[in-house]
Amino acid sequence: MTIHGEQPLIRVVHDESRSDLRDPARPRPVRLYLWEPDLPLALPAPLVVVSHGTGGSGSSMGWPAGPLRQAGFRVVALDHHGNNFVDGYEPEGFLHVWERPRDVSFALDALASERPPALSVRRGSPWAAARRWPSPVLVSIRGSSGR
Repeated sequence: MTIHGEQPLIRVVHDESRSDLRDPARPRPVRLYLWEPDLPLALPAPLVVVSHGTGGSGSSMGWPAGPLRQAGFRVVALDHHGNNFVDGYEPEGFLHVWERPRDVSFALDALASERPPALSVRRGSPWAAARRWPSPVLVSIRGSSGR
């Protein structure tokens, strides 16, 4: 479930295939920030995925989400565990850069499970996940740090 408007719906989903950096007995958390388009469309809205720069947060991605949702896009931003200013930092969050695209793929899987047809691209790249999404997807991975 998502909401329409300037404020995102915030959800935390857990990737059972990877461990929490602070408590290895728990699954890796991935926080999602979801914005729905202003005008509901008959077809599924195209999806834009936004990945923050190192040390940033999906919570600071309202500035690109606003114009995108006004233009009819569904937007999801996410926090990369151990590499975001909301939860704090862990060395592995910065060193294990390969986990960032896995977070994006996991987020796409989590969203796809909400809407038919169910998709599973767990082991694929974000680009493979994007190709299987039922509507167009744009994945934006920011390279700069900061808020």
